Amino acid sequence: MTASPWSARPIASDSIRRARQPSVRLAAVAGYEGLPLHNSVWEIPESSPLTPGVVLAPTHAETAARAGGAMAAGASSTGHAARHGTLTVVTEVPYWEDGAAAGTSDCGRTFGEITADSLGLCEDTARHLAGLLAEAGDGLTLDTPFRRSLLDGLREIGEPAAGRRALLSDAGAAGRPATVSEECSFRVLPHVLRVRHGGTALRLFGAEAGAGNVRPAVRRGLAEAERLFTGWLVEADAALPGRRIDIRRLVAVQVGSALTAAEFVRDRDRDRDRDRDRAAVHGRTPR
Repeated sequence: MTASPWSARPIASDSIRRARQPSVRLAAVAGYEGLPLHNSVWEIPESSPLTPGVVLAPTHAETAARAGGAMAAGASSTGHAARHGTLTVVTEVPYWEDGAAAGTSDCGRTFGEITADSLGLCEDTARHLAGLLAEAGDGLTLDTPFRRSLLDGLREIGEPAAGRRALLSDAGAAGRPATVSEECSFRVLPHVLRVRHGGTALRLFGAEAGAGNVRPAVRRGLAEAERLFTGWLVEADAALPGRRIDIRRLVAVQVGSALTAAEFVRDRDRDRDRDRDRAAVHGRTPR
């Protein structure tokens, strides 16, 4: 979950209990720990905002169907659990504080401009990582989780990039004013992907070298992965805010979200059973 300006003022617990929609209750949880809500949809563009900081993610099957059966992002675990009538809540918490994540005012740029900047860095990241694998070629001998993860990571970058590239051709969507939160989100995204997948590449080549693979291609790959990862860390430190959030606050929000979801299900089922019992009694009452 992420922040909103009003979340710093906790909603009274009796008001939360009266709220019938789980999204309203969930949005209030972050406020108890003073965390801002993330007012932007960017990781899975097809997500539907329910309330500030709470979105409904499409299932993996839904995004895969729209992608013609190709690998697609989505709430895969939610789709699996839904067969049993479950309510699934995934609580994503930030590791650092940035008030811009909650900003709903215009940032002074268009959505197309911030998307293009972010997209360029993401595609540049993918080119560097794919180049590492291509250069090493048959020199890589191990079937490691790092290698499989990096290949999946390249698809993780490439498929959303294709969707965002198509968005840029939509004058209406690309030309609208972007919010401060959206600009913040798209600025952060490339650095998240660089550090995540660059670190995976470094571990991939490190595992090969650790297993005794001293082929020249592997040694060059290890050196290049080290150079890229170190440089990307420096750029991330310069671009991202540095105030880390105490992990106890993050855990409190995650636990609170789980309990809030459980409370909603309890109230929903209790109301359903009460209405069913009333209907049954009414049906037996003589006219």
